[in-house]
Order: sequence, then C-alpha cells, then structure tokens
Amino acid sequence: MTSAFLERLANGVVAAVGEGTGLVLTAFGPASLSQAVGEAFAVPVIGTYLAPAFATREFPLPGVPGADDLGPDGNVAAGRTLLARAGTLQEGVLTRLRTRLGLPAAVGPVQGGRTRPVFHGFSPRVVPRAADWPSEVR
Repeated sequence: MTSAFLERLANGVVAAVGEGTGLVLTAFGPASLSQAVGEAFAVPVIGTYLAPAFATREFPLPGVPGADDLGPDGNVAAGRTLLARAGTLQEGVLTRLRTRLGLPAAVGPVQGGRTRPVFHGFSPRVVPRAADWPSEVR
C-alpha cells in the first residue's frame, strides 16, 4: 500500500514539474522523490518540513519510540535509525523513478533529510534549532 501511494506521489511530482514548475517545495515524506525529479529537470528543491527531520545530539526526533531524551549519542543514533527506516520504505519507488528519469542510482541510504535547503515550519521557540544541524537547515 505504501509503495502504491509513493508511486502515485512520484507521478504527481513528475507531472507538476514537467508542466513547467520552476521550484519544488517538498514535505519530508516525498523529499527523496522530489529531489530526484528536481535533479532530472534541473529545478531547485526546497524542503518545507513541519517537524524536525535531521538527527541531532540535542533531542530525539519525533517518532522515536519512548524517547524523551536518550543522551547526545543515543539521540543522534536513534534519529539516524528512524531516518534510515523511513528511507527503506522508498527505496524501490525511488530506484524505479530514477531509472525512468534517466538518473544514476541513488548512492547510500535513502533519506528525505538530504534535501537542502530546508525551512522548518515551526518556531524556534517551540523547537530550538539544533547546533549540529547543517547550516542550510533553518
């Protein structure tokens, strides 16, 4: 079911960009798909995430089971594991999409968090910016 949903999502992004879109704004979930389409059509992609999606030492990511604070090493490890699992759900769809678009295979684990720049849609008063996030993440 997830694969079918992601296939339809990928088709929608391809159709939108193919119609002359000059910029792709993507949520975290379809970020890898959006990035591939942007790469194929030479269209910039900007992440617009409503929740933190970059592993950090400062706090566990939303979705880490039972984690209030696992300590710096535990927070970043749990965040990376969560992102890797999310990427695993998209591997097949992303591989087919990249082949269809004439792109080389993706290198390394698939993670939506790779999209740069990313603008978080929440106040730093709600979730302060983590010091170890890449500079393109705001």
